[in-house]
Amino acid sequence: MVGRERAADHPAAGLQPGGTAGGPAAARSTRLDPRDPAALESATCGEHGVTAEAFVLSDDDGALFIPLSRAADVADVAATIRDTERSQAAKMNLGTTFRTQARLGEYLAARNSDATITFRQHLRAFGGEIEE
Repeated sequence: MVGRERAADHPAAGLQPGGTAGGPAAARSTRLDPRDPAALESATCGEHGVTAEAFVLSDDDGALFIPLSRAADVADVAATIRDTERSQAAKMNLGTTFRTQARLGEYLAARNSDATITFRQHLRAFGGEIEE
């Protein structure tokens, strides 16, 4: 949305102050459908209902709706993931491949002995996992 001070700087763009496009197809401020009575108290994202009791995180991959009471726990896990990824990246920049960091040779040998071992279990055994 273009602010009032910016719209005046770009008259060729056909923007009116407030960010709406000019002309007959311009956005109207009047809703045609009735507003849900809970619209200012909750929202729906797909099949998920979200209220003020949720902490919402989103990026290009999607969105997470977390109970606000668990936000500190999630932040702690996120910080751990961030720190692990940064450490791995720093080691790669110094020449230690991820293959070496993840002890891939050990994992492949373990898989030959026990096909039920997952890569995540292998990483978890020495603290190399990134996420739970």
